[in-house]
Order: sequence, then C-alpha cells, then structure tokens
Amino acid sequence: MDRLVSYSPITLEEVGSVEITTADMIPGIIERSKRAQREWFALPKKERVDLLRKLSRITADRCEEIGEIVHKDTGKPKAECINTEMFVSSSYASYCADWLQNFRFTRKIRMDPIHGMLRLMGRSSVLNYKPAGTVLCISPYNFPVSIPFTEIAAAVAAGNSVILKPSSNTPLCGEAIAGLFRDAGFPEDLVICVHGPGIGDALTRAEGINRIVFTGSTETGKAIMKAASERLIPVTMELGGCDSMIILKDADIGRAVRAAVWGSFANSGQVCVGVQRIMVQRDIYEEFRDRYVEEVKKLKLGDGWEDPDVSVGPVISERAMNDVLDAIEKAKEAGGRILCGGKRAEMKRFFIEPTVIEGLPVDSEIYNTEVFGPFTTIIPFDTEDEAVAITNSCPYALGGSVWTTDIKHGRELIARTDSGNLVVNNLIYGFGIASTPWGGSKESGFGRSHGDSGFLELMEVQHIHSDKGKYHDPWWMPYSEGSAELQTEMTQSLFGSRKGKLKFFLHALPFMRNKK
Repeated sequence: MDRLVSYSPITLEEVGSVEITTADMIPGIIERSKRAQREWFALPKKERVDLLRKLSRITADRCEEIGEIVHKDTGKPKAECINTEMFVSSSYASYCADWLQNFRFTRKIRMDPIHGMLRLMGRSSVLNYKPAGTVLCISPYNFPVSIPFTEIAAAVAAGNSVILKPSSNTPLCGEAIAGLFRDAGFPEDLVICVHGPGIGDALTRAEGINRIVFTGSTETGKAIMKAASERLIPVTMELGGCDSMIILKDADIGRAVRAAVWGSFANSGQVCVGVQRIMVQRDIYEEFRDRYVEEVKKLKLGDGWEDPDVSVGPVISERAMNDVLDAIEKAKEAGGRILCGGKRAEMKRFFIEPTVIEGLPVDSEIYNTEVFGPFTTIIPFDTEDEAVAITNSCPYALGGSVWTTDIKHGRELIARTDSGNLVVNNLIYGFGIASTPWGGSKESGFGRSHGDSGFLELMEVQHIHSDKGKYHDPWWMPYSEGSAELQTEMTQSLFGSRKGKLKFFLHALPFMRNKK
C-alpha cells in the first residue's frame, strides 16, 4: 500500500508517513462512518457528554505530545503549538460538552404572531433537531489540529460522524486527531481520517456525504462548492483573508505595536485572519511605523521547539516560500518600499525574513491579495471614512480590528466594515472563543463554525405541528357563502387597525365546528 510521507519544513527529514486512501475505498469508508453515526446518536445523551469531557481532558493532558507532532508537520514554535492548537482544542471540546448537556433536540416554540388563536384551536408546534449524518471535513495545514478538531468536535456533539481529509502537508496531525477521539472512547469509525491526492475531491462528489466543512483557499473553496452542487450538499466555507488593522490617533501605540507584530507574524504569517494591511492615522504614523519595524527586526527565526526564544518558524513548503517571495517582488514592482525583510533568510529550508512594506498603492492587486506568509503592509490614512473605504474595497472579508481608547466608538467604527470576525483593541484570537461564531463573507466564504450558529449548520431542523382535531379550519373547502368575508375579517381583526381577536374567534366558530 502506498504511503504519504511527511517531511519537516525545518530539516526536510522524514518525520512519519500514513497510508494513502484510494477512490475504491470510499464506499466502504462512508458505510462504516454511517454505521458509527447511528451507534453514536443512539447512546444516552449523558454518555455522549461524558465522552466529550473526557476528550477535553486527554487533549489537555497530551498537549505536549500532540504539540510536538504539530511541530514536526509544520515547524511552528512550541508556544504556538500549545496555545493555538492544543489549548484551543481542549477548550472547544469542553464547550461542546456543555452545549450538548444543555441543548434540547426537541423543544416547543411559540407560533407567533398567531399563537393565541392556534392554541385556542388546539394546535402546538415543536422543533426537532436531527444530525445531518456524515460530515466531510477538509482542513488546511496552517492550524492542522485546532481547525479540524473544533469542526469535528462540533459535528460529533451535534450527533454526526466525520470523515477528515487533512492537508497532505500535515497528515500526522490528522491521524493524531482521530487517535484522540479513539482513545477517549468514541465509537470506532466515528472519526475517520483519509489521505492522498484527489481523495478530497472524490469525497465531495460521493453518495452519502451530508455536509461539507472546508477551510482553505478561495480558489479551492470554489471548486469544492461546484462539486458539492452536483448533489446539493450544504457547505460551510472559511476561505482566504486580507485583514486590516486600523489604528486611530488615540490608540495606545506601545500595545498596538506589540499586537501588530504578533498579528502579522504568528505562525510565520500563515493565518487567515492575520494582519496584512496595517493602517495608521497620519498623526501617529511615523512613530508607530518606526517602533513597529524596530520590534519586527528583533524577531528570531529558527526551530522553536528546541529554542524557546524563536518566534518565527518556516513556511510550510518550498512552494509556499516561493509564493511569498513572488508576492514581495510584485509589491516592489507596484511601488512598495521594503522597510525590513523582503528576502529568504540566510538559513536552510523554508525561512523568510519577516517583511514589512510601506507605500503600496491601495488599488494595486497585491495590496488586495492574500499573501500566506510573513508579509505585511503599512500605510497612513487621514479620516476614518477613508480607512473604512479601503478596508471594504478588498474582495476578502474575514476579520479586522480597530485600535482606540474609545471602546464605544471603536465598536461603531469596526461595525461599518464587511468582515465577520471583528475586534476592538485585539486581534486574531477570537477563533479560540468557542461560544462565538466564526466566519466571513465575500471571497472569504460563508456559513459559520463555533457557537450556536456552528452547531445549527451541522443539523437538520424539522418543524412538527400538532392539531388535537377539535375544529375544521375556517379556510378549508368546500367554500360557502361568507368564506371570503370570514378570511377578510380574520386578517383585519388580527393585523389591521381595528383588532378584535376574540370577536373574530366567536364569529368563526360556526364555520370551524366538526361535523359528522
């Protein structure tokens, strides 16, 4: 059986391998997944809650073990392996347990605005929530544990089974996630991990997939959406980003500088909501720029598992490195000035110096293109309207931030932008707040993960309406003299300027009584 090999982007040495999944295996995989889903959802809810709590515990207990696997697959520093991967995952599993414990899969609802009338007629409504079934999760390499783990945990909490297709750059992380669910005691095959070129595309077209959750590039997302449309499979997509950091003249400059360094270069800039476009009000522009560049130049590159002082690791592959270097050249051609970085680091493998570019025209293509690496731009602005207009002119709308000492004003200003994940005086980490929805719009995708919104995307909801059978409905056939007049009276008494619900009901009774 052929195997997919993972290589460290720091050393290029083989760090492990996994079995490649072939297209002929797909029907059997889906059948196993569906069998596991039925077994899982048939368990008492308390048992499912307990298993999710156990999952949270073992994920936390094994954070260094799994974190090291993340490092081997990606090269990111140890601090990021633990915080952005393991902490987020353990926290999210705990949240899923709480959500499941409190969620009612069947609940009564009011039938507004005609609740009173329908109750008098012996009617009631409930909503019944059912798992979608089998969820296909296609995940990226930049956060190879926390992104798929949170999506899988939500799907499982909602009663589904999951087939995970991790990035081919990070296969060991995918296997580690499946292993955590297995070791926590979840049913065999509830989470199945598949690998190999073309297998994700084949699964999007396969019979038996009920939902697709995809995180990755906009280009790939469009291809998946097209394939899913052949069978009308609902999709949730978190795609690219090109986020703005708007710094107002009253902001705490020192804090904004530190945040901008982290927001630009965490995970070597391979963050979909990473800061790529820093906009600083002109009054403080030069001071911020100079302090920011000074701090960026201090960042140490290297192996962040062995050396705790390393802040920036490599990008994931040679292709990714070349894409970033090409973007830097395009920025220079468009008129951008390199303030620091701008080239491959003088060390082996896929390291790029953290790059800051000033003066890039806001209407240039590269200014409005996601660059997945240690690359950021900085420009001054004069008015807040100008900053909002520049932000919203971008085809992406995933995240963004505003920096100011006036929180109320900051909220009002950031709400004028198009993105889905907005922050005042911080950035990026909203993904780690499990109870809040996560997603974007425009070229950044649609749908939401996390929070109540995320769970509902993974379920089917049924409206079940019940009638005690006391009355004929006044709108039933056969129509007779007075039928139309009665409908007019019903409409006007309930919603018109001369309301009289009781009067209408008494008038309607003769039309509604059951007749033998």
